[in-house]
Amino acid sequence: MDPFLINSTSVLNTTNKTAKGRDICKDRIAGYIFCLTVESITVIVGFPANLRTLQVLRGRVAESSTSDVFIGNVVVLDTLFCLIIPVTVINVFHIQNPYISKAVDLVFMLNENGALLFLCCVCLDLYIAMLHPIRFLRYKVLAYRAGCSAAIWVITVVISIYLTFLAGKQGFYLTTSIFCSAFALMLFCNLSILWALQQAGPGAQEMHPIKKKAFNTVLTILVILILNYSLLVVLFLIDDVIPGYILQYYITPIGHSFVTIRVCIQPLLFLYSAGQMHCLPNSN
Repeated sequence: MDPFLINSTSVLNTTNKTAKGRDICKDRIAGYIFCLTVESITVIVGFPANLRTLQVLRGRVAESSTSDVFIGNVVVLDTLFCLIIPVTVINVFHIQNPYISKAVDLVFMLNENGALLFLCCVCLDLYIAMLHPIRFLRYKVLAYRAGCSAAIWVITVVISIYLTFLAGKQGFYLTTSIFCSAFALMLFCNLSILWALQQAGPGAQEMHPIKKKAFNTVLTILVILILNYSLLVVLFLIDDVIPGYILQYYITPIGHSFVTIRVCIQPLLFLYSAGQMHCLPNSN
C-alpha cells in the first residue's frame, strides 16, 4: 500500500489497533480526524457547487470552450468523491468493513489521479491556445478532446486499481512520479500563460480588459494549485527525512487535506468566473 495514500483502510486500521500487542495508535488519530473533518466540509460545500457547475457546463454547450470537456470530467470525479465521503465516515466509525474500505479507496484513487491528469489537460489546452494559436486551431475539434478524455479514463482506472489492490512500495514511486510530473507541467503551463498575458500590445499602457480578466483567472488557478498541491509535493521529496510515524499519522493527513479541499474550491472559482455566484460582487 502506498504510504502516502490517506484512505479509509488506513484510518480503519488506526482506529482498530489496541494498546497492547500492536502499535499504540489511539493517541495518533488527530491527523486522520482533521482529514475527515476537512472531507466533511468538502462534501457540504463541494457537492452542491459541483452539481451547479455541471448544470452550467450543460447549459452552455453551444458556446463552451475547448477546456470545458476536461473540466466536466474533473467535476464528475469530484462529485463522485463527495458522494463517497459519507460512506467513508460511516464505515470508519460504525460498519468497519474492509471490503467497503477497499471500494472507497478505489474511488479516492480515481479522483486523486484522474482529476490531476484532467487538470493537466486543462492547463495544456490553455497553454497551446495562448502560446501556439495556429497549432491550437488545428486540434480544436471536439473529437480530439473526447479521445484524450477516454484515454485518460482508461489510464486512471488501470493506475487506480493497481495502487489500491496490487501496489506495494512500488506504488509510492509511481504516485510520486505522476504527482510531481503533473505538478511541474501545470506550473510551467500556468506561468507561461501568465507571462504571455501580461505582455501588453504595441504602444499600450495598460493590459486589455479581456487579457486582464484572463490574467486574473489564471493567476487565481495558479495560487490554488500551489496551495493545494505544493505541500504534498514537498512531502514526497522529504519522505526519508521525517520519522515514519510523524509522517504517517500527522503530516501526510494534513497534506492530503489540502488536496481534498480542491474539490470544493475549484467549482466555486469556476462559478465565480462564469458569473454564476450572484451573492458576490463582480462575478459577471
